[in-house]
Amino acid sequence: MLFNKIFKRIEKGYTFTQYDILRIADKEGWTIAHEQVNKGWITGNLKLLKIADKHGWTVAHEQAINKRVTDRIEVLKITDIYGYTVAEKQADFSGYLPNIKHILTTTNEKGLPLALYLYNSSVKLLKDVKKSFLKSEYYETYPEKITNILLNKITFYDKLNKAISRYFVQTNVC
Repeated sequence: MLFNKIFKRIEKGYTFTQYDILRIADKEGWTIAHEQVNKGWITGNLKLLKIADKHGWTVAHEQAINKRVTDRIEVLKITDIYGYTVAEKQADFSGYLPNIKHILTTTNEKGLPLALYLYNSSVKLLKDVKKSFLKSEYYETYPEKITNILLNKITFYDKLNKAISRYFVQTNVC
């Protein structure tokens, strides 16, 4: 009942900052903090960022999928119940990797290097985009703005692919 009242105020644009209010949750564990982040609010409070719903989805994960980026390694390492880190979601949704050395050498809570996940997703995306977009019949028909966005993404994933490949060669991870 209290969650619904507060939720209605958030819908009207009100933002809460009190920790006790931000922790109030519905029956699924979705908190006021989750909802505010979903509406554009940003927090750097590590205690708040670690709050998870019943499905293990943290406030930090919600920020990451809403394209809010962070460089803080302690936030990037937060995992959901499936082992997905905030770093993985941040890379997926915003394409941003802060300090590549930290990301490449960081492991998630299951002990898997984030570099492995990022390598797999970047190589797949790079191959898919190159196949479908860089063929002249597609390239010529896209508006300039979309073309530039896609080319920037291709460049980003190409650089990521090269950096991760170098890391694996230098450290003999694979």
